Amino acid sequence: MRRPMNRRAFLKLGAGASASLALNPIGLDRIAQDLWMKTVSVEPNLSYWARRPVPAVPALESDLQVDSVVVGAGLTGLSSALHLRRTLPGQSVAVLEARQVGNGGSGRSGGFLCSWPNGQEMMAVTGSPEHHVRGYQLTAQAMRELQQLSRGAALDAELELSGVLVLLKNSGLDWARSYVETAGALGLPIELWSRDEVRQTVGTDAAGGIYDPMGGLCQPRNLTLALKDAAVGAGVRLYENSPVVEIEHGDTVRVVLQNGRVVRARRLVLGTGAWTPQLGLFGDRVFSVSSFMGITPRLSRQQRATAGLERRVAFNDDRENLVYMGLTKDHRLALGGGFVRMALSDGTENNAHVRRALPKLERELAGFYPSLSGGAFEHAWGGSVNLTMDQAPSVGRTGRHGNVFYGVGYSGHGMVTAYLAGRVIAEMAAGRRGDWAGMPFVNRAMPYVPPEPLRWLGGNAYIAAIDILE
Repeated sequence: MRRPMNRRAFLKLGAGASASLALNPIGLDRIAQDLWMKTVSVEPNLSYWARRPVPAVPALESDLQVDSVVVGAGLTGLSSALHLRRTLPGQSVAVLEARQVGNGGSGRSGGFLCSWPNGQEMMAVTGSPEHHVRGYQLTAQAMRELQQLSRGAALDAELELSGVLVLLKNSGLDWARSYVETAGALGLPIELWSRDEVRQTVGTDAAGGIYDPMGGLCQPRNLTLALKDAAVGAGVRLYENSPVVEIEHGDTVRVVLQNGRVVRARRLVLGTGAWTPQLGLFGDRVFSVSSFMGITPRLSRQQRATAGLERRVAFNDDRENLVYMGLTKDHRLALGGGFVRMALSDGTENNAHVRRALPKLERELAGFYPSLSGGAFEHAWGGSVNLTMDQAPSVGRTGRHGNVFYGVGYSGHGMVTAYLAGRVIAEMAAGRRGDWAGMPFVNRAMPYVPPEPLRWLGGNAYIAAIDILE
């Protein structure tokens, strides 16, 4: 899934929200922790991708001691588990999942596979052309590994690296030209497309586009299940329907499940995405927004030809509340974004709000493809996306004992970034300095996020203003 709001939008939000810090001398953070309590609540994945059930893995029914315990069976958690087994083959690894594999963002996203973000904002965040090139290379390699992993999987991940396209308004052409020129000088294969090239490829009108050939689409839940099979095949112990409710830190981490079972481990890996603050970590550094998606019935050859949807290329626009789209392997058009909201105290209950988002998604579909207007989506769903204030991720280790590892704040770039994070976490746990060493996302100090209720009030006010202006 691409970003539900672009970097410029949330930087503005951050500037506005920072005014709330003036109210903080009395310790509003501490007061907010008592007034706005978080509870661990994990809603089911109701996406189109999860419509077909898969056999469940048994829950953990007895206490357990392992070298590494991983919480969350999404891409971060499963990649960390797989790479830990590969990096430290003599050590045991257990993964605890609250529901089923791919229940969170990994299994209900838009399935976008994106290289290191190819826009001016990320160039500004990294501040280093060398980092930009290395980030591109790292994520390109991760995509190739995911492609290899998906081959021969039990379920078709529909993974196709046919590129990613960002549609541009006239106001975005100048910076796009500058970026593409810079990227070319760095040896990156980024292209600036004309209006005609955009129309010929995806059938909709735009002033131009930035095209990155290293990107594509997948069926996200099936890709996550393919990673699960690889991890289990490598010796990872997996337990589904085993929600964690408490973490006790120490030389040995103690993880308590809802059923009272306890897992003890030398190290803990958090692959919990939007649920991370509910477990007591990074509540003042990350926050969540709800994003929504819809998918059309299968489009006939005539419908696709009329709309101009001739190629399976992932694409999004460059508005503040951006919209992203892509064709499935069986010719359905999936569309997401354009409408986001913030829940109070990082709540992750989104399915109840799908009806509010659906009219907006239908208007967006009609705006891009008038020939498809009037046709209802076959299915729609929602889910939480974990962000930082500057929309840059952080992957690293924390805690007084240095034995808690994490990957958070992917901000809509999770499909590839999460898989890469798993390798970084495993090599970091093994004491290795890989090709990721020195990258800006490693142990990054994330900007402060104001407490509730200011976060909720300010965030939703800003989102509402953007909806009115665009």
